[in-house]
Amino acid sequence: MLLHLAKKILQTIKQRDFVALAAFTGTKGSILFSPYAHLDTAHNQVLNKSSLLTLSGNNKTLNWGNYDGSGLPINLSLTDYFKKFVYDADFLQAEKFSVDERIGSGNSLHNVSAIYPGSHFVEAHFTGFDKQYEGMDWKSLRLVFMPEANGYKLVAVVHDQWTI
Repeated sequence: MLLHLAKKILQTIKQRDFVALAAFTGTKGSILFSPYAHLDTAHNQVLNKSSLLTLSGNNKTLNWGNYDGSGLPINLSLTDYFKKFVYDADFLQAEKFSVDERIGSGNSLHNVSAIYPGSHFVEAHFTGFDKQYEGMDWKSLRLVFMPEANGYKLVAVVHDQWTI
């Protein structure tokens, strides 16, 4: 069930259909976006349905956290953030999918269960793209869900990759 729901959401994300994406949110009606496995609730953006729709139609820059390695702020529009940290690979065609099992693993603390106790996630994962990097160019996208009375609702979109 979760894998099917995740693939519907991935299709929505791929098409940049923010109206449809907003419909997958739960009673709180918001989604946390994290560029890396470690969720930073003080710096990651949490967008409600209204914000998703408003930001999808403009180039307003937001701070989404800090780049790994440099620590510089990630200041991007919603569209640019999605290009770099959400759908930067065709995750609908990922090499591997898992439910509640982390595939991609680096040195970032994976704290989804601490931030969202009782949550479940689906991971879409690529083991790498260029042989010369020996897998250090892997990427994952995790969609985090909370159970609600009428099914599972999307609460977080977590990008993950090799970090320094």
